[in-house]
Parts: sequence; structure tokens; C-alpha cells
Amino acid sequence: MPRKVYDFNLAKVQDSLVSHLRARRREATVADLVAGTGLPKHQVEQGMRGVLSEYAGHLKASESGELVYYFPWPLRSTVRGLGP
Repeated sequence: MPRKVYDFNLAKVQDSLVSHLRARRREATVADLVAGTGLPKHQVEQGMRGVLSEYAGHLKASESGELVYYFPWPLRSTVRGLGP
């Protein structure tokens, strides 16, 4: 039975998103994240909620009005690792 787009491992999705954000350095749009990770839009949107919280990121608007996920560099977890 094929898996549905709404049935996914959130931790794996978030790890994939963080890896892509580290490569992009600081910011990305939903479209950038979908294209860069190959994940469905729904999974990217759900995963980014946790990533925003854990990595102290926020949303900002570009000059064209597009929403951009922005993170301070270097990307460090506030929950895992030596920092917390």
C-alpha cells in the first residue's frame, strides 16, 4: 500500500530541511525548499514549523512580497547539542 503525503516521519523531514538550509546559508522560500529537498509542499510547511522553533528562525517578506524563512548564521539548534 503506497504511503500518503500526509503520513511521514517528521524528524526525517526536519533533518532534510536543516541540511538544505545549511547549504543555502540563512534563508529559503517554500519553493526553494521543495525544489532543493524533493519533499512535497505539505511536508515542507509542516517540517518548517519545528525547524523555525528549534533554530530560532523567523519569516520575513522579500521586496517582491514572497515569504522567506530566515535563520541566523551559523545555524545552531537551541534544543540539541552542546549549546543548550
